[in-house]
Amino acid sequence: MPSPGHAKAFFLTTRTSHAAAEARLGEVSVPVLVVMGEKDPDFADPPAESDWIAQASGAEVVLAGPR
Repeated sequence: MPSPGHAKAFFLTTRTSHAAAEARLGEVSVPVLVVMGEKDPDFADPPAESDWIAQASGAEVVLAGPR
């Protein structure tokens, strides 16, 4: 059974903006691989989100579709 507070902590991680990551994404100096489902419900437009990350970091993107 999870410890007290774990559910609240998880909930808070799912309600954040990516402003902090966006501010530092250009500083990434290692290879980046983005693996995302093309219908990932966490993003309004998963292909656009992955393209944004790729443009900002030079990432390689793999979008997985339904099988």
